[in-house]
Amino acid sequence: MNKKLLSLFILAALLLALLPGTAVAAPPQAGGETYTIQADDWLSKLADKNYGDPAAFRAIVYYNNLKAKEDSKLSVIDNPELVEPGWTIYLPTTEEAQAFMAGKVDFATAAGMQPVKIVLWTKEGLADGSLQFVQGLTDAYSALHPNVTFDVVNKDVEVLREDFLTAGLAGNMPDLLWTVNDHVGPFTDAQLIMPVDDLFDL
Repeated sequence: MNKKLLSLFILAALLLALLPGTAVAAPPQAGGETYTIQADDWLSKLADKNYGDPAAFRAIVYYNNLKAKEDSKLSVIDNPELVEPGWTIYLPTTEEAQAFMAGKVDFATAAGMQPVKIVLWTKEGLADGSLQFVQGLTDAYSALHPNVTFDVVNKDVEVLREDFLTAGLAGNMPDLLWTVNDHVGPFTDAQLIMPVDDLFDL
């Protein structure tokens, strides 16, 4: 299992305890179209081509998977970063994609679900692409769970350590923390986190 898939798995596992379920947006309109994935395709490329916004891949994933529940000919997209040539997917209308990206979906009343916002602190930075990697993971999760949004906050390693200790004492910690191994000891000693070694078989 590569680092990206492992990180996405761990992130998804941690989120299960935070999420009440999956929300349902407006059903796909009749004006969308099916598309067969080609060898050089990826979802952000299709989103940019069809909607002028690479980030609209999240709308493709959501509406495709919604439509796939009704049409067995469509491939379910479990990982937005992995689509295979020959798959048939549903491309939503421009109106659907724009409404989705503008947040014009009433998650509060759909299936009784509420929007969920998760704050994630990370020491990863822009220079080596690490912060973009973290953001890509959260974007991929949001694509599969549109009622979930992330506030990814980058902090210097030492600033993160100090802020987390302070926030912990005040009872105002972030929902998720992505930091260095060296922080495990002091955070555990302060009883702000607990070991999870027994929860994962890696």
